[in-house]
Amino acid sequence: MVEKPDKVKRYPVEQCSQCQASLEKTAVKRIEKRQEYELPPIRLIVIEHQAEVKRCPHCGSENQAEFPAGITQPTQYGPDFKALLVYLNQKQFIPLERVVEFCVEVIDQPVGAGTIVEACHQAKQTVEPVNGRIKRYLIETDEAVHFDETSLRVEQSNHWVHSAGTERATNYHLDKKRGTVGIDHAGILPNRRGKSVHDDWAAYYSYQNAELVSCNAHHLREFAFLQERYPQDWEGAMVEHLLTIKKAVDEAAAQGQSCLTHQQLIAFETRYDELVQQGLALNPVPERQPHQRGKVKQPPPKNLLDRLRDHKAAVLAFTYDFKSLP
Repeated sequence: MVEKPDKVKRYPVEQCSQCQASLEKTAVKRIEKRQEYELPPIRLIVIEHQAEVKRCPHCGSENQAEFPAGITQPTQYGPDFKALLVYLNQKQFIPLERVVEFCVEVIDQPVGAGTIVEACHQAKQTVEPVNGRIKRYLIETDEAVHFDETSLRVEQSNHWVHSAGTERATNYHLDKKRGTVGIDHAGILPNRRGKSVHDDWAAYYSYQNAELVSCNAHHLREFAFLQERYPQDWEGAMVEHLLTIKKAVDEAAAQGQSCLTHQQLIAFETRYDELVQQGLALNPVPERQPHQRGKVKQPPPKNLLDRLRDHKAAVLAFTYDFKSLP
């Protein structure tokens, strides 16, 4: 409960509930309180800006006060209301027509779809300098930057949202392409040299200037799928091994260490190699069938094994440097 509520409603005791005697002039013994949190009616307020006009008594020239910056029209929407329109449309992904409905039904204010679009364009121009600084930070920071991509329908066609971020800042780039073309357009990973965590997708390995780190959270999801659809003993053993390494890393970090001991690294890498070899023995390269063209399709266990073998340093990066822990 708050000490100073915005509104107080007091309910008097006017008569006794037992004998019906009047209590209007009886002193109040105490007050029982209950508080209710509620929204006030949401309505736009109108702020009228008045600029004085004066005629100089000495020279006769007319002088008018300056209106505040941004007040340029006889009537216009203020920045807070336009920010709400942008928030509903861009952050909450509410379509234009439904934002218009919201304004009419909740605020009792008709707003055209063009007004919402224009507010979004103005917000884009406002945040461009901030986005530029975020991109420079993500290129230059020593922190591990996490990269990912996910699909998004735009004008009835498939696009890709490329993300790059740390706990401090995130950048999103929308592109028609998922691969290196889209990553290049995003402009962060191609210019980065530090630790860069990704989902083990092949396109990321094209950027060898960065310290590439493979995200084992993605691997664990792949293993969960494999154990359900293609169960093999090495899969569960590898999951257990990766979690054992993670536990050792957590314990060492809690003790102030920045990496595992040389003996631990040798033991963990040896066991890792053994499990990969066990898996490869169970999943040989598929034979090409007569008259078969193109790349031979491999089963999912073989695809994951190839990545675990070829990108071992990226998979186990968190054992060498705890800052790389996905």
